[in-house]
Amino acid sequence: MCTAINYKRQNSKNLFGRTLDVVASCGEGVVITPRDHGFKMRSGEIISKHPAIIGAAVVKDGVPLYYDAANEYGLSAAALNFPISSVYNEPREDCCNVASFELIRFVLSKCKNVDEARKLLLRTNVTSEAFSGTLEPTPLHWIISDAHNSIVAEPMAQGLVLNDDRFNVLTNEPPFEYHAKHVSLFANLTVGQPNGALAQKTELYSNGMGAIGLPGDLSSVSRFVRAFFFNEYCESLPTKSDKNMEVERFFEVASKVTVPYGAVIDANGKKPFTVYTSCIDTSDMTYYFRTYGNTMIRAVRLSQKEANKKTLSVFSMDGETGPEFLN
Repeated sequence: MCTAINYKRQNSKNLFGRTLDVVASCGEGVVITPRDHGFKMRSGEIISKHPAIIGAAVVKDGVPLYYDAANEYGLSAAALNFPISSVYNEPREDCCNVASFELIRFVLSKCKNVDEARKLLLRTNVTSEAFSGTLEPTPLHWIISDAHNSIVAEPMAQGLVLNDDRFNVLTNEPPFEYHAKHVSLFANLTVGQPNGALAQKTELYSNGMGAIGLPGDLSSVSRFVRAFFFNEYCESLPTKSDKNMEVERFFEVASKVTVPYGAVIDANGKKPFTVYTSCIDTSDMTYYFRTYGNTMIRAVRLSQKEANKKTLSVFSMDGETGPEFLN
C-alpha cells in the first residue's frame, strides 16, 4: 500500500516522493551514496563511477536497499508493491541481469533522465535472486521520473514491461494499464462547480461538488485516481513566494493518500499504515520527509561534501513530536 507522485515544476525541476505504507518500520533512514562509493552488482558488474544518490533505504551489509531515491541529475525512482503480477526470471545472456533490490541503484547509477532509463530498461532482465537467505525478493514495480516524464517498469510474464506514465503517479497492483483505463471513469471530475443542465436547475448547497464521485477508499486503484486528481489541481498558496511552499503543497497532496493506523487490516490481521512520506526537491537535491510519529517536515541535503565522501552517510528518520503549546 504505497503511492508515488511526480510533480513537474515550471523551472525544469521536479518534486518526487512517495508514501511508504507497511505494517512496521524496518529501520530505514535517509542514505546518501557518494559518487565514488561504487556498486558491485550480483551479475558481477562493478559500477565504480556514478552520480551521487540520496533517498530512503535500509543498509544491509554495507549495501543501501533504496525504497525511493534520486541522483544528482534529478532522475528519481521508487519501488512499490506488486504482489500478484510480478514475475522475476533466471539470468539471461542477452540482457543486463539485475536483482529486484538492485534496480533503483542500477538505473540511478547509469542514467541522467527518463529517456536514458527507458533505453537501459529495454535490455534489462529482473532476476529472482534474493539479497540473502533472510531477505527474499519483494514483488515490485517501479516509477522512474524526471522533470519532463515518468515511466513505469513492471516485471511480468512477458518480460519487463515499460509504460509512459502521463499521470505521474503510481500505486500498487493491478498493473499500470488497468490504472490507466480505470482513470477514464472519473473524466468528469473538476474542482469547479457542476454546470450541466441538471445543475443549472437545482440549488447547489456546497462548494466542491464538481469532485463528487472522487473515490475516498484506500484501495490502490482509488489512491491512484485521488493522487492524480490532487496532483493535477492543487496549487501552492499565491500569497507566499517561498519555494518551500511547493514542498508543503507536495505533502498536502500526499496527505490525501496516506493510511492512518488501524484504518486497514490485511489478510493476515496486520495493520499497514503510512510509516513515512517523502519529497525530493531536485532543484537543490534535498530529501524532505515526515513520519507517522513526527509530522514535522525534516530534511537532508545532498551537499558537495556528502557527494564526495568515500562512505555512505546515513541519517535516522526516528523521532516523535507532540503538540506545541502556545500558552
